[in-house]
Amino acid sequence: MNLLILFYIPAITAAITLLLSRRIKYLQEIISFAGSLVFLNYALRAFSLRDQFLKISWFNISFIDFSLDFRLYHFSKFLLIFLGLFTLLTVLYSAGYFRQRKISRFYFPFISLTLSSATAIVLANNFFVLLVAWELVTLLLFFLIAMGEGKPAAMAAGKAFAILGFTDVALLLAVIALPIAYNTWIITDLKILVGNPLSVAIYVLMFTAAIAKAGAIPLHSWIPPAAVHGPLPAVAFLPASLDKLLGVYLFARITLDVFEFPIDSGLNMMIMIIGGATILGGVLMQIMQSELKSLLSYCAITQVGYILLGIGSGHPIGIAGGIFHMLNHAIYKSCLFFSVGAVEDRTKTTQLDKLGGLATSMPVTFMACAVAALSVSGIPPFNGFVSKWMIYQSLVDGRSISSMLFLVIAMFGSALTLASFLKLLYGTFLGQHQPSEKSADPAIQFNANRDATWTMRIPMITLALLCIIFGLFASYPIKQFIAPVIGLETAGITASISIGTALWNPTLATTLIIIGLLIGFLVYYFSRFKVREVETLFIGGEKFDLENEKLFASKFFEFIERTKILGGFVREGGKGIFDIYNISSDLGLIGVNVLKKLHDGILSTYLSWCIIGLGVLCFILMVM
Repeated sequence: MNLLILFYIPAITAAITLLLSRRIKYLQEIISFAGSLVFLNYALRAFSLRDQFLKISWFNISFIDFSLDFRLYHFSKFLLIFLGLFTLLTVLYSAGYFRQRKISRFYFPFISLTLSSATAIVLANNFFVLLVAWELVTLLLFFLIAMGEGKPAAMAAGKAFAILGFTDVALLLAVIALPIAYNTWIITDLKILVGNPLSVAIYVLMFTAAIAKAGAIPLHSWIPPAAVHGPLPAVAFLPASLDKLLGVYLFARITLDVFEFPIDSGLNMMIMIIGGATILGGVLMQIMQSELKSLLSYCAITQVGYILLGIGSGHPIGIAGGIFHMLNHAIYKSCLFFSVGAVEDRTKTTQLDKLGGLATSMPVTFMACAVAALSVSGIPPFNGFVSKWMIYQSLVDGRSISSMLFLVIAMFGSALTLASFLKLLYGTFLGQHQPSEKSADPAIQFNANRDATWTMRIPMITLALLCIIFGLFASYPIKQFIAPVIGLETAGITASISIGTALWNPTLATTLIIIGLLIGFLVYYFSRFKVREVETLFIGGEKFDLENEKLFASKFFEFIERTKILGGFVREGGKGIFDIYNISSDLGLIGVNVLKKLHDGILSTYLSWCIIGLGVLCFILMVM
């Protein structure tokens, strides 16, 4: 099979849909869905093929070879399947979500172009090709976020483009340095031993671009505004799934295939510190959110920390767990955004205090959201538990003080993640019903008495089933997708991961969970025959007037803000004090003010600076 067909299919789909008008209802959706389905078919066929290389010569300048180099190997094979699947589900979901909403005619073409660009990234065997495709994905992300409503969407898109554009410059510098230092851009020809400042600088520059795309702290602040103000299906497609996959893919490629450094090196510690800070900072901000999309955006940031911890540990089980968590995260986070989109579609709000009691009227959405929420919280037998358990195991095997500290942070993050999603489930589906506001647009009919349309339910059900299947039968995705990527088969430890002798046994765990549920049901059933004493509501000592107050989900965990250390962190974080975008803007403003004062229009001042500059140059020449 010619690898170029994997680029041509979504590109041709984008070209066709670009020529179509939105006046013909569902025509763009049908063409985009068909193109995504054909791409997924070819991706599945490619998974069974042997590794392939494709080189298209372009031109040479001195020692730099500008050529299009592609490689189909195991990592790119399984990623292509999920790139196609997420695109297919996003297009189908968008058909229902935008049925009564206005959306740009460029939306569906840009979705297909994003798939084509992402395909180029995962197939690239040349850093020049990867850089061009990487920049194109950033540009398409900007346009897709800007398709949201009003000025906030434009500002969110600008912020995302500013942060990602800055880190893309870091990737550009690293790519420029490669042929100068190592005479090639070909990824499979590079094996760099990190032992000098140049190699460290190149790795750090590439790592910066990777974690910015994935959304790790401190380069995370573009994700919350993009999630809140961008079109929700586009948010589920890019920041929640594809951007995470691509960012972690680049990080894994350079860490496992391109650069070599000892497990106990400073770079590994840097990766794990960033991972731990991402978990801790993200989950503390996440638990305080009362807007659903904002809560999910911080959760997306938190989960990147687990991936960094797993791969940064250098342990084979941790690396496998990190890559598996990358895949799991894309699955359950897309499902969560789709669920929130269904709630927003019916109630016209995503504020927790305006929601409640939707479980009976939206049962499919509730079940899908509950499965994804339990998965992201690391509850067995769902897929999120398996990948987190593997990461925990790698930290336990580290047997160092730092590994134990990171293990505590990871487990603490999982506990708070569960708490935040209990807040989400209660406030949205299980709590007291709150009257929601009708849309200001008369074309949009308010209806919270029925579930989402079938085009929105199918993607949610599919992703929720994957959360269950990849948890109950975790050995299959680990053995088929993950193990060959890092050579676990040759290391002879695939069995310990696949059947769980050292990690966990999903079959046994599921059986015990079912037995526990049956016992609980029997206890509940027989306890009905006993006259019980009814007590007033217990709310942990908080003062609560049942007659005049309602138990809003947004009030959960308010006590955290009242604590000295954590409360201060949460308050200042909410103000954006840790936002690198705000920090850089403030520093830039200071620099501009300094330059203004220096350029006062007085000739003697300019002459003084010229004399000082000449003196500095003379000193440098004398020293050299």
